[in-house]
Amino acid sequence: MAGGRGRTGVVNVAAVRPAPVRRRQGWRRMEIRFLITDRMAGARTVCWWRTLFPPGAAHEKHVHRKADEVFYIIRGRGAHGLRDREVAVGPGDACFIPRGTVHWLRNLDARRPIELVGAYVGAPNLRATGYRFVGPIGDAVRAP
Repeated sequence: MAGGRGRTGVVNVAAVRPAPVRRRQGWRRMEIRFLITDRMAGARTVCWWRTLFPPGAAHEKHVHRKADEVFYIIRGRGAHGLRDREVAVGPGDACFIPRGTVHWLRNLDARRPIELVGAYVGAPNLRATGYRFVGPIGDAVRAP
Protein backbone atom coordinates (compact mmCIF):
# COMPACT_ATOMS: atom_id res chain seq x y z
CA MET A 1 0.00 0.00 0.00
CA ALA A 2 1.71 3.23 -1.13
CA GLY A 3 2.18 5.67 1.76
CA GLY A 4 0.50 3.32 4.24
CA ARG A 5 1.52 0.87 6.94
CA GLY A 6 0.63 -2.51 5.55
CA ARG A 7 -3.00 -3.43 6.08
CA THR A 8 -3.59 -1.08 9.02
CA GLY A 9 -5.16 1.65 6.88
CA VAL A 10 -2.79 4.23 8.43
CA VAL A 11 -1.42 6.78 5.97
CA ASN A 12 0.90 9.61 7.05
CA VAL A 13 0.65 12.92 5.17
CA ALA A 14 4.45 13.11 4.84
CA ALA A 15 4.42 9.81 2.92
CA VAL A 16 2.01 11.09 0.25
CA ARG A 17 3.10 13.33 -2.61
CA PRO A 18 0.98 16.38 -3.51
CA ALA A 19 -1.50 15.54 -6.27
CA PRO A 20 -0.62 16.90 -9.74
CA VAL A 21 -3.55 19.34 -9.88
CA ARG A 22 -3.56 22.18 -12.44
CA ARG A 23 -4.72 25.77 -12.51
CA ARG A 24 -6.62 25.21 -15.76
CA GLN A 25 -8.76 22.71 -13.80
CA GLY A 26 -9.52 25.27 -11.06
CA TRP A 27 -6.74 24.46 -8.59
CA ARG A 28 -4.91 27.80 -8.11
CA ARG A 29 -1.61 27.52 -6.16
CA MET A 30 -2.97 24.83 -3.81
CA GLU A 31 -1.35 21.71 -2.45
CA ILE A 32 -3.67 18.74 -1.95
CA ARG A 33 -2.66 15.29 -0.73
CA PHE A 34 -5.18 12.47 -1.07
CA LEU A 35 -4.52 10.33 2.01
CA ILE A 36 -7.34 7.80 2.26
CA THR A 37 -8.41 6.53 -1.17
CA ASP A 38 -9.13 3.25 -2.87
CA ARG A 39 -5.50 3.05 -3.96
CA MET A 40 -3.85 4.26 -0.73
CA ALA A 41 -5.97 2.51 1.90
CA GLY A 42 -8.56 0.35 0.16
CA ALA A 43 -11.42 2.79 0.78
CA ARG A 44 -14.60 2.17 -1.19
CA THR A 45 -16.90 5.07 -0.32
CA VAL A 46 -14.71 7.90 0.97
CA CYS A 47 -11.68 9.90 -0.14
CA TRP A 48 -9.95 11.80 2.70
CA TRP A 49 -7.52 14.64 1.93
CA ARG A 50 -5.40 17.44 3.42
CA THR A 51 -5.03 20.75 1.61
CA LEU A 52 -2.83 23.83 2.05
CA PHE A 53 -3.86 27.17 0.55
CA PRO A 54 -0.91 29.59 0.66
CA PRO A 55 -1.69 33.32 0.45
CA GLY A 56 -3.43 34.03 -2.87
CA ALA A 57 -4.45 30.39 -3.42
CA ALA A 58 -7.98 29.31 -4.34
CA HIS A 59 -9.99 26.36 -5.51
CA GLU A 60 -12.10 28.03 -8.18
CA LYS A 61 -15.79 27.28 -8.83
CA HIS A 62 -16.31 23.56 -9.30
CA VAL A 63 -18.77 20.75 -8.68
CA HIS A 64 -18.69 17.08 -7.70
CA ARG A 65 -21.64 15.42 -9.42
CA LYS A 66 -21.28 12.03 -7.70
CA ALA A 67 -20.13 12.81 -4.13
CA ASP A 68 -20.84 15.06 -1.18
CA GLU A 69 -17.91 16.99 0.31
CA VAL A 70 -17.10 17.92 3.89
CA PHE A 71 -14.12 19.87 5.20
CA TYR A 72 -12.78 21.25 8.48
CA ILE A 73 -10.47 24.27 8.78
CA ILE A 74 -7.50 23.68 11.06
CA ARG A 75 -5.82 27.07 10.63
CA GLY A 76 -6.11 30.19 8.51
CA ARG A 77 -8.98 32.32 7.30
CA GLY A 78 -10.67 32.58 3.96
CA ALA A 79 -13.90 32.71 2.01
CA HIS A 80 -16.06 29.70 1.18
CA GLY A 81 -18.64 29.95 -1.58
CA LEU A 82 -21.69 27.79 -2.08
CA ARG A 83 -23.99 28.32 -5.10
CA ASP A 84 -24.09 32.15 -5.27
CA ARG A 85 -23.12 33.05 -1.67
CA GLU A 86 -19.78 33.49 0.04
CA VAL A 87 -19.05 33.46 3.78
CA ALA A 88 -15.98 33.94 5.96
CA VAL A 89 -14.47 30.73 7.35
CA GLY A 90 -11.70 30.06 9.86
CA PRO A 91 -10.30 27.63 12.42
CA GLY A 92 -12.92 25.28 13.80
CA ASP A 93 -15.40 25.77 10.95
CA ALA A 94 -16.80 22.63 9.31
CA CYS A 95 -18.56 22.87 5.93
CA PHE A 96 -20.85 20.49 4.05
CA ILE A 97 -21.35 20.67 0.27
CA PRO A 98 -24.10 18.48 -1.22
CA ARG A 99 -23.21 16.64 -4.43
CA GLY A 100 -23.95 18.63 -7.57
CA THR A 101 -23.53 22.02 -5.83
CA VAL A 102 -21.16 24.66 -7.22
CA HIS A 103 -18.65 25.73 -4.56
CA TRP A 104 -15.20 27.26 -4.03
CA LEU A 105 -12.68 28.30 -1.36
CA ARG A 106 -10.03 30.99 -1.36
CA ASN A 107 -7.40 32.34 1.00
CA LEU A 108 -7.83 36.06 1.64
CA ASP A 109 -4.90 36.42 4.06
CA ALA A 110 -1.77 37.96 2.55
CA ARG A 111 0.56 36.30 5.09
CA ARG A 112 -0.85 33.04 6.44
CA PRO A 113 -1.96 29.79 4.77
CA ILE A 114 -5.21 27.93 5.26
CA GLU A 115 -4.86 24.28 6.27
CA LEU A 116 -7.87 22.02 6.10
CA VAL A 117 -8.83 18.38 6.00
CA GLY A 118 -11.85 16.98 4.27
CA ALA A 119 -13.47 14.12 2.46
CA TYR A 120 -15.51 13.23 -0.58
CA VAL A 121 -18.33 11.05 0.71
CA GLY A 122 -19.59 8.42 -1.70
CA ALA A 123 -16.45 8.19 -3.84
CA PRO A 124 -13.05 6.54 -3.22
CA ASN A 125 -10.98 9.03 -5.27
CA LEU A 126 -11.21 12.40 -7.04
CA ARG A 127 -12.10 10.96 -10.45
CA ALA A 128 -15.05 9.02 -9.00
CA THR A 129 -16.55 12.26 -7.56
CA GLY A 130 -17.49 13.49 -11.04
CA TYR A 131 -15.30 16.60 -10.56
CA ARG A 132 -15.93 19.38 -13.06
CA PHE A 133 -14.32 22.83 -13.15
CA VAL A 134 -17.04 25.46 -13.62
CA GLY A 135 -15.00 28.68 -13.89
CA PRO A 136 -13.14 31.40 -12.02
CA ILE A 137 -14.55 32.91 -8.85
CA GLY A 138 -14.62 36.33 -10.51
CA ASP A 139 -15.38 39.82 -9.28
CA ALA A 140 -19.11 39.21 -8.80
CA VAL A 141 -18.30 37.50 -5.51
CA ARG A 142 -17.27 39.93 -2.79
CA ALA A 143 -15.01 39.21 0.15
CA PRO A 144 -16.88 38.58 3.40
